[in-house]
Order: sequence, then structure tokens, then C-alpha cells
Amino acid sequence: MGLHPGNYARAGLAQESMPDRSTTQQIEQQFWTPKQREQILNYVNKRAHDAIDEKRFDAEIEARDRALVAVLAFTGVRGSEIFRSEHDNRTGRQGLRWRDVDLDEQTISVLGKTQQRQSAWLLEQAIPALERYQTISDSASDEWPVFPTKHAPSLYQCARTHLREVEDKDKETIEGILEEHTIETVLRDYQIAITTTGARSIMKRLCKATDIDVLTPPEGPGYLQLHGARRGIGDTFYRMDRGTAQDLLRHQSLETTKGTIRISTQLRGLNAQAKCLINLKVVDESLRAELNSSTALPALEGLTPTP
Repeated sequence: MGLHPGNYARAGLAQESMPDRSTTQQIEQQFWTPKQREQILNYVNKRAHDAIDEKRFDAEIEARDRALVAVLAFTGVRGSEIFRSEHDNRTGRQGLRWRDVDLDEQTISVLGKTQQRQSAWLLEQAIPALERYQTISDSASDEWPVFPTKHAPSLYQCARTHLREVEDKDKETIEGILEEHTIETVLRDYQIAITTTGARSIMKRLCKATDIDVLTPPEGPGYLQLHGARRGIGDTFYRMDRGTAQDLLRHQSLETTKGTIRISTQLRGLNAQAKCLINLKVVDESLRAELNSSTALPALEGLTPTP
């Protein structure tokens, strides 16, 4: 599939300039530039590669973080659509599950802003990272979250709630179980997803480690924000085709797409389509080599990071 076919009824390159935004609006509506996207993808790609070489199947966190960044970078989803909402208990706000991911059709099912299930695009550049992570994580079932939390307090709270409300255990029995078994064993068949706050913390840590070029407070947030990935990929597609950008972002109105996207002034005058295609291949090429590796452990060998 790769790039989805455009909606030709609304096709056409965006030639008009976007409305100017105040400095405050630009800070509040950060978007990942192609350079920033490339920087963070290269970092998580190499980090996962090195961890897999060293720890093999124990490199779950590094593989998870790489898949997390790839999904943000190449789907246009909102953070609340794939991470657990701390203040929203509605079905569909408990984090993306493996049952919601269709790697063959290259889509993910999310609860959209319309409060209905929607099919979000999963661009092919995100698929190798997800495939590798799925192999390493060895999820117990399709009901497991794609991005489970590793935050110990959250895990123990989850375990106590599950043992009390689902398995009807009393407090003394629950504490005995937690003392006797590891938290991973207790939660083997029941996992909780990373929260949006947790995902922000991961992005802050990754951006700090890679020394990425991003505005720091008070001028900016100091890290690549979750929604900035959505605006960034939308910006890239808007330069090729406005209708395709609208479809990717699942907006009902093209005016909404235009109002959401902040076109980078640094890129004006460049060949937009070529610029888009170059940056969308950053993760794809090195991970394809990894997936095609023919070693004793084909799911874990052969990654060549992007220089």
C-alpha cells in the first residue's frame, strides 16, 4: 500500500500560503519538522538495534519505544487514540490493542474525535518497527495493549485492582500473591497501556538523549509533542495533496485540515513531493533489511541503522 491513493475529487497541490500564526500559537501547535522526524527516528532505530544485538529478546523497551515513535510519525493519530486516558473510562480509551492493528491492510482501528471507531492509516514506514516489536514482546493475546506500561506503581495498582475486582480476592490474599510472584507473572494475562502522560515522558526522555533541535521553555516545550507528530505528517502530505492530507488526518472538512497544519516557512520553494518521499523512507530501508535477514533468529538480527 505505502502511500494511500489520494481523493482525486479533492486532489491538488497546495499553492496558497497558510495564514500567519502568532508566536504563542506556534508554540502551542508544535509540529515535527522533517529534520526532527529524521533525527528522532534515527536515534530510536539505532538504540533498538544496539539493544537487540546485546539483549536479544530482552530488548523489549527499546523495541517498544522505536515502534511508538514510528506509529506517531507515520499514522497521523492523536495521542488519546492510542494511549490510555487517565480521566476517560470510555471503551476505546484504554490504549491501542493488538486486535486493533491490521498489518496486512496497513490500518489501525481507533476511537476517533467523532466518538466512533475509525480506520487510521498505518503507512508502510511504520510496519517494520511494529512487526519486530510484536515478535520481541510476544504478547499473550490480541487483547494486550500494543504499548504496555512498565511503570511499577501503575502495574501494582493494576494488579491489585484486577485481583480484587475480577478475581474477587481479599486484601490479605492479594498482598500474599504479590509477595510470592513477580508483577510480570501476576499480570501475564492482563496488561495496561501507557498513559498519554507516560508517552509524553518517553518522548521527553528520548528527545533529551538524542539532543534534538527543539525549542526549550519558555519559547517551546523542550521535546517533540505527541500531537506535533500528527501535524508534522499532515504538513508533509498537505504539500503533496490537500485531499490526501485530509484523509490521513480523518478530518470531515478540508478547512479543518488547513487550519490545523502549520506549513514550515523553511521548506517553501522546495520540491514538496520529493522532500516528503525522502523523509518517509528514513526508517523503512534499514528495518526492511532487518526483517529480510536470514539468520538463526531472523526476527532479531541484521538491522543496519541509518547513518
